[in-house]
Amino acid sequence: MALEMMKSIHQAEAEAEEIIKQAGEEARELMRKADEEIATMTLDFTEQGQLDARQKDSLAEKEAETAIESSKAENENVCKDIRKTGEQNLDQATNLVVERIVNSLGHH
Repeated sequence: MALEMMKSIHQAEAEAEEIIKQAGEEARELMRKADEEIATMTLDFTEQGQLDARQKDSLAEKEAETAIESSKAENENVCKDIRKTGEQNLDQATNLVVERIVNSLGHH
């Protein structure tokens, strides 16, 4: 009976060792899969982050181009106004010079 009891204990210990061995293998497999999933997720997040950055850069570039075009148009209008004012002042100055010349020649 003691011999059967010893065999039973030995068999239980062997089964326990096998269960522990299988649990260790399963744990290693789960860790491997988790590492793969983390790597995949990291890559996905990195790619998504780069895509988001490119989209934001593109949007910022379009906004900048719009602002530049608006500024150019505004500058062109200001330049036209300056030219128009300059032409008017030139006409007035020419008329004033001609008037002075005529007046100075007429008084002699």
